[in-house]
Amino acid sequence: MSKAHSKWLFKSSLTQFDQALASNYAMEIEPQVKFSQIPKVEIYDANTINSLVWPDTTESIEAKKFLLPLIKNGTSQYINNVTTELKVLKIDNTIIPITINFTEYDNSYVCSPYSYYITYAKHSIQHFSSEILKSLIKGGLWGLSKFFKSTKINQVVIVNNWLCSTNLFPSFDSTLIPTITTFLKQTYPQHTLIFRSVNEKIYPNYFQELKDNSYKMSASRQIFFTNTKDEKIFESRLFKSDTKLLQASGYEIIDGTQLSQQDIPRLLDLYNQVFIDKHSSLNPQLSANYIQLALDPQILQIRALRKNGQIDGVVGFTCRNGIMTCSLFGYDKVIPSQVALYRLLSTLLMLEAKERDLIFHQSAGASTYKKIRKAQDCIEYIAIYDKHLSLKQRLPWLLLTKLCNTLGIYFMKKY
Repeated sequence: MSKAHSKWLFKSSLTQFDQALASNYAMEIEPQVKFSQIPKVEIYDANTINSLVWPDTTESIEAKKFLLPLIKNGTSQYINNVTTELKVLKIDNTIIPITINFTEYDNSYVCSPYSYYITYAKHSIQHFSSEILKSLIKGGLWGLSKFFKSTKINQVVIVNNWLCSTNLFPSFDSTLIPTITTFLKQTYPQHTLIFRSVNEKIYPNYFQELKDNSYKMSASRQIFFTNTKDEKIFESRLFKSDTKLLQASGYEIIDGTQLSQQDIPRLLDLYNQVFIDKHSSLNPQLSANYIQLALDPQILQIRALRKNGQIDGVVGFTCRNGIMTCSLFGYDKVIPSQVALYRLLSTLLMLEAKERDLIFHQSAGASTYKKIRKAQDCIEYIAIYDKHLSLKQRLPWLLLTKLCNTLGIYFMKKY
């Protein structure tokens, strides 16, 4: 071999070595580049909330108005049957409330899986006509109650929990879900992680991202929603009849700015007549403090029906990320049914959603009323992450997922 050839081979080997070294170096630093791109998750509680720099967005301003008092003063000052540790996560410019619980079996279902699956089910079977079926289900629920308590079913972190029946998602990128999940399972390694109010019709991106990140989907209820961009809904004879009834009702429609502290007991009574007395004591039992807070238009948009100086019906709705839902709904049950207060308030909500060009999430219940007005239905789920837990803690969720996604869906649609 000539000296020139040997020299060429030596240079070539050096070049290959340099390229390989550069390649290995790139491989080593690439994860660091990716790691630096992972959004930072910060968590704030009652002791640190004053140090939170709230993002300068409409969603964040609204969240601050509602969450800050509840975190500082405690949730039970505003909702009588909710005892929980309320905190907030800050990821980029997004604020997400979380609740942390251990037992608290008497809590409203908004914080307690036990209340939702056991206590609420006990209340619901009273609607069944078959006494044999009632007895069978009661026996099953007694056994499940013991089992669920022994497996710590209420030891949960509920993400995006606004302490109401329907949790609207803020406008964050669904790809942040893996980051949120990793952070929470490291911070609360003994807790099940839960997202409520998940469905694939209104929130397809969140639904799919949760499934892709090993969340189990457990059917929770049948909900209804209306896309107000569909003009055919508002051109129907039935909706025109609804609006005509509202216009001819003699009621004055007032908003929260026209209400005062003197109206709070009446508003609270109307809510209790429907949500608590008619439906279930497991619904959030709001206090006067909550209603006072809700009168701020950046927390709830309140509309009331007033006639002859008396308020006979009230609604309070929230708009977030293109969706609207009503968390405050009440009317005087003593007033004759011919006045059709439920229909008047429902029509009022539809008009508010149409004016804002939003999807109206109508929650559950009154299925016949909603279906004949062209509302679409779908099954809503609780998304459950428990991969980091022991088999004992995962067992109730495995059982619930099987039951709720089969028999549960059947009963949701039937009853």
